[in-house]
Amino acid sequence: MKTASAHSEELETLRSIVADLSIRIEALEARLKPRPHRDPEVLSRILQAIGGIRGSEPFKCKELYLDPVLKKVLDGYSAKRLGKALSMVVGQDIGGLTVQRFFTEQHAVVWKVLRVVDPQ
Repeated sequence: MKTASAHSEELETLRSIVADLSIRIEALEARLKPRPHRDPEVLSRILQAIGGIRGSEPFKCKELYLDPVLKKVLDGYSAKRLGKALSMVVGQDIGGLTVQRFFTEQHAVVWKVLRVVDPQ
């Protein structure tokens, strides 16, 4: 049989482990939390342009540069930079539009721009 002192030590060890795990979980949750884009107005204009031209049709970022209007709107963004920006705001309401990661095809993400629907 364990003594009261041994139980107390085990309890204290478990409390320490739980506290450490809580800190780690909080750090992981902070890293996984969606981050706002640094310039939501620019991203909103980009999404409005994509939605206006492509509708909700799936696309790869590289494909957008084939359209002269979108190429002008995307000036200053590489396909890779745009993909990173989109991945940071998946599911967020950006000016009434949202981005959905549709699937991956040949190491490239296929995206969709959709209107945000109010669940009323």
